[in-house]
Amino acid sequence: MKIQTVHKNYAQLSQNYQLKLPIDLEIFIPEDDSVRLLSLMMDELDYKKLYEEYS
Repeated sequence: MKIQTVHKNYAQLSQNYQLKLPIDLEIFIPEDDSVRLLSLMMDELDYKKLYEEYS
């Protein structure tokens, strides 16, 4: 009796799956979610003084 190995083609999965590491959690956040705006605002801030205080 010959055992047949079945390989699933993971390249045909939905766009909601990620097949590489590190896992990008942004695929689960909708494009119009307010957390994306917050993230953009936080990226614009200057954290130099904060880093000086806590270094």
